[in-house]
Amino acid sequence: MSATEALPSAVLDGHYTVERSLGTNACGNVYRAIDTRQRRTVAIAESRADSATYDRCRQRFQRAVEVSDAVRHPNLVTAYQCPNDSDGNAYLVMEYVDGPTLQGTLASVGRPTIAQAMGIAHDIGQALVALHEREIVHRDLSPAHILLGADGDAKVMELGNAQIGRERPLYGLSADHLGTPGYISPEQESGFGDLDGRSDLYSLGAILYEMLAGEPYDRTQRPITSVRPDLPPHLAALITKLLERQAAFRYQRAADVVRDLDAILHPPVAEETEQPGAPQSSTLPTSLAPSELLLPAPATLVPPPPPPLSAPSAVTFAPSASAPMPTMPAPTVAAIPSVQPSRVAFPVAPPRPSVGAPRARPPEAEIARPVFRPLPQFSDAPTPPVAETRRKGKGIALIVVGVIVAILVLSNGSRSGGAVKPTATPFRTSPTQTAIARQPTVWNDPKGRINLTLPPGWRVLSTGTKPDDVASIFGPDGVFFLIQTEAITQTPDAELQTIRTNQSRSTTRAYTQGPITDVTIDGEPGKSMEYRVVYPTPTAAAATATPPATGVFWLVDHGGKRFSFLTNDVRTRRADLDAIIASVVFSK
Repeated sequence: MSATEALPSAVLDGHYTVERSLGTNACGNVYRAIDTRQRRTVAIAESRADSATYDRCRQRFQRAVEVSDAVRHPNLVTAYQCPNDSDGNAYLVMEYVDGPTLQGTLASVGRPTIAQAMGIAHDIGQALVALHEREIVHRDLSPAHILLGADGDAKVMELGNAQIGRERPLYGLSADHLGTPGYISPEQESGFGDLDGRSDLYSLGAILYEMLAGEPYDRTQRPITSVRPDLPPHLAALITKLLERQAAFRYQRAADVVRDLDAILHPPVAEETEQPGAPQSSTLPTSLAPSELLLPAPATLVPPPPPPLSAPSAVTFAPSASAPMPTMPAPTVAAIPSVQPSRVAFPVAPPRPSVGAPRARPPEAEIARPVFRPLPQFSDAPTPPVAETRRKGKGIALIVVGVIVAILVLSNGSRSGGAVKPTATPFRTSPTQTAIARQPTVWNDPKGRINLTLPPGWRVLSTGTKPDDVASIFGPDGVFFLIQTEAITQTPDAELQTIRTNQSRSTTRAYTQGPITDVTIDGEPGKSMEYRVVYPTPTAAAATATPPATGVFWLVDHGGKRFSFLTNDVRTRRADLDAIIASVVFSK
């Protein structure tokens, strides 16, 4: 059967004319066609009414159109509509991109150059910025879902699995599709809790890693610095941060990733400083120094503002043969433009004016001049000399300080029965302060939903940005503890059973679940489950393997909300976590 015969001749009232078959996907055949009304080339995905995946594919077609209606971006493949024909078959009409997938290109051509890989990652990052601004998470980024157009731009497709707003990955569209193994984030693979844009950023890191390393990160588990020691250090740091297992330690926004890629692709160029009689030099920095790339907080590579210039001196310096003429430091660029990076090589710095070329004088109105205001006179008496005024001012200040110190000393002496207490040595922690630091601390939810006690060394990292976020708590040994609320859709026991099912589907990690047990949190009955995850064995060349981890879920319902407590690696802090759970007090 030809491609044209595969579709009924009267499909969609003859709106589309099929030209040829493009292949198949999980839902069925994909065709290249002509939109006779809009006069454009489109791609049409088909799902037959008698196929076992019809209902699921129909939902995904609708979701892709919903996302495209909300976000239009040149780096996203647009889905136009999802009609049905008279036989009930479902179709997804979308933008046609004349080019292969990134997966096919990596298989046939091999890994791209560093600049090409960064350019593709930059395009994907731009698409994620557009999605995340509308609170949409792609959830299925992989090389198979990236198209490389004829103009060299990368386009993200397969929006049918996207999460719009707060949608639990356990239910709905992604209940039977956890994304592409090897590219989804650890939190997405665990099948628990909400996902946000940071999950997509992990997938972006896995794609960038594979482009530069030549093999998937999930297969090797090797640091990028050991696979490609020739990479610029800040690019290696960027990839390492994207692939952090804990979402709190990754980049927090796609915009920060795009900005950092821009900064590495287009480093700021220092301007030449002309000095008559002095040798001319040009400085083009070959790398930046963003130490914050490795910090938990989101990082950018925007250079710091230039230091303030000191007041001009009346002394002039003549050039000397033994000592070079002093020059002012070259100003840094205040902002890095967001431009599309080159696909072949790093951009060349623009030409600069030759030495001695006349400089344009700014208009007279733009020249800043100092404004002098007369000193206010309150009497006809002559103004005292400056030295006398300063001397009197210092004397008054000393008298005031002395009176304050005397009051404080007398006050301390009266409290201690007349004995004056010695002053503590500056910059030294007193025993009282040390004892306080070793005590548990009580944390109160700013939104008034929950109170709990944190053991020594634990702190609240953030309270989240979404309405149902409660707290992200960070403890010793790098233990991360997440508390969230959500709508109640099923019993805690049924939800944990769903988590067990999703974990068992994993093809890249081996999960061993413990029994589901009864717990009581502040008098409310709940459920708990412990599990152990073993990561794939790295290749023989890998330096270290990712150690197994033990995670725990606690679920309890209170006030019409489901409170979920989660840690995916308890390490040596199980007693601390149990103490936190035991200290929970819900608002009444």
